[in-house]
Amino acid sequence: MTASDGKAHRECCFDLSEPSWVSSSLTPPDPGSLRAYGEGKAKWLEMFWFPTQRRKQPTLSFSVVNCTTICIKSDSCPLETKCSAFDDSWRKSISTALKKIEVEDLGDMDAMELQESIPEVDSDGRGMKDLLALQKQLSVRVVFCNKHVLLVGQKSKLQKKCFVLRNMLSHYHWRLSG
Repeated sequence: MTASDGKAHRECCFDLSEPSWVSSSLTPPDPGSLRAYGEGKAKWLEMFWFPTQRRKQPTLSFSVVNCTTICIKSDSCPLETKCSAFDDSWRKSISTALKKIEVEDLGDMDAMELQESIPEVDSDGRGMKDLLALQKQLSVRVVFCNKHVLLVGQKSKLQKKCFVLRNMLSHYHWRLSG
């Protein structure tokens, strides 16, 4: 856009694998854990926060880049909106969205192989479609990250509502273990 129409391009990106985005009570011990926590949070935002923001702000574009980075773009931002104000505003919004979100690492479950072992449809209600439906119902995201499986959502839901989700993942992990 040009200055003559009073609009400008604005873009801000936030790498959620940076230590500043990890809750102080859950500081992971190594950079690999930071990356996993960042990826978990980014995937949760993509599934549950982005749709709401897209409805509220249809002129903005929201995306996840490199698994852990959230990018927000606007091609029609008023010229008087400074880049730093745009960044600060979205940093605050993302921080607020993530304030109650926890990342729970279920451990080394050979996540990629586990994900591939879950059939698309299962007559017993344990297929990938059932997993996606449970995620939406609970507002909890299952993230298959390297070898680890992560559950990402509100702490209360992770503690009290995820039994069926955990059971499904355990079932397929057990089957893979032989």
